Amino acid sequence: MKYTLDINSKCIEALPLLNENKGKGLVVLEDNKPVGFITDGDIRRFLVEGGDLSSGVDLVMTKDFVKLTKKPNYVEASNLLERGIKLVPIVSANNNLLDILDIKSILHIPIHDPRLVGNELEYLLDCIDTNWISSQGIYVKKFEKLFSSFHDNLYTTTTSSGTSALELAFKAIKSKRKGYVLVPDLTFGATLNAVINSGLTPIICPIKADNFAIDLSSVPHEILNDTAAVCVVHLYGSVVDMKDIIHLKEQYNFFIVEDCAQALGTKINGNRAGTIGDISAFSFFGNKLITTGEGGMLITNNKDFYDFINLIKNHGMSNTNRYWHTVVGTNARMTNIQAAIGLAQLESLDSVVIKKRSIHSHYHNRLSKLEPMIKIWHEFPGMNSSYWLNTIMINDKEKIAKLLSEAARNHIDLRRCFYPMHSLPAFRNYAIDTLDYSHSVSIYNQLICLPSGLNLEFDSISKVCDTIVSIIN
Repeated sequence: MKYTLDINSKCIEALPLLNENKGKGLVVLEDNKPVGFITDGDIRRFLVEGGDLSSGVDLVMTKDFVKLTKKPNYVEASNLLERGIKLVPIVSANNNLLDILDIKSILHIPIHDPRLVGNELEYLLDCIDTNWISSQGIYVKKFEKLFSSFHDNLYTTTTSSGTSALELAFKAIKSKRKGYVLVPDLTFGATLNAVINSGLTPIICPIKADNFAIDLSSVPHEILNDTAAVCVVHLYGSVVDMKDIIHLKEQYNFFIVEDCAQALGTKINGNRAGTIGDISAFSFFGNKLITTGEGGMLITNNKDFYDFINLIKNHGMSNTNRYWHTVVGTNARMTNIQAAIGLAQLESLDSVVIKKRSIHSHYHNRLSKLEPMIKIWHEFPGMNSSYWLNTIMINDKEKIAKLLSEAARNHIDLRRCFYPMHSLPAFRNYAIDTLDYSHSVSIYNQLICLPSGLNLEFDSISKVCDTIVSIIN
């Protein structure tokens, strides 16, 4: 551990370690018990008073130092830092060292962070003990089965990432129908990457003024008539009400792909996001509601899509005749290790959604009082959001700049909205000059994403709100 030193060490041995950890100090251990704390300042003072670098650290260390039996919260960590305490050992009841905390890392409030508190370790150890660590193993099927049970028992298959899930979805679409894929201007670039890499052509569409939903009302008939699929992106834990899109589907006979990377656990009119369209893709990246590190999932009500995707994600290789490739495929399989983590995470989905909604409730109760100076996004009637990410809208550019600066000073990770896709060099050729993208530009100019990680506690939320209030008021 880079922050510890044995009590039998010399001062000259402590100096390079102190330099390595940028002078934060070292916890001196005796039989794994913290018995002292030493800084480079302590050594300098010792030398000025006539000491020698060959002397033992036990002559120099401070014996009166802070030890804790649990991780401090944000306020406690702030108070420690104000006292000049940068490192704190965490000890057991019998004074054995459990961990050493860098106080500044506690003060950092990330936009997202994973939470692994269920059966993850148990399932991972089982993978290792049984030697099933690749894409073969029981946890892949268990993960798929549980995910299916959450989503109307639809056909379900794991993938190596959320992006590969989308790409496989669009390849399945292409196997049935050629044409355009209509995508919203406000999304993450993976959506368009997946369309293009599948061999289809995206067309960037406007979004509605009052939410993040794709708006097809101004898309010309000629384009709709040649559309293979509409990609509905459920952004930030919201969900698109698709009644109008389903009506257009009946008229133009396109498929509906739901990009649910950010919407796991969200419902509309009692239906889970991902169960309304023809095929849906989920992401389990490290910042998502549940995580497998990297990984994704596809669900569909279409058996042909399901069979085709399982074929091409496994090198296009026949299930009945090994090494016999019937189509050109790829390797987009999830490993048993990833699935083991995902299964453990998914087992806690309901409690995770409760925690996410609690985080939003704290934000909403505090920040809604600042309206109309800001507007905090909140679910509309009929929606039950998992609030993957909490967002606010600020229409004063000067205050946005001040808020971002003040948040950085307070170690708070705020994020801007995604760039509108039509403005990006990689995708601007897929925009149409006659379509109006002003709503996505307006949202980009005003929207700020707030810390929403599952490890977020009330005192940290309060710190974020205090920072926002100090700028807005």
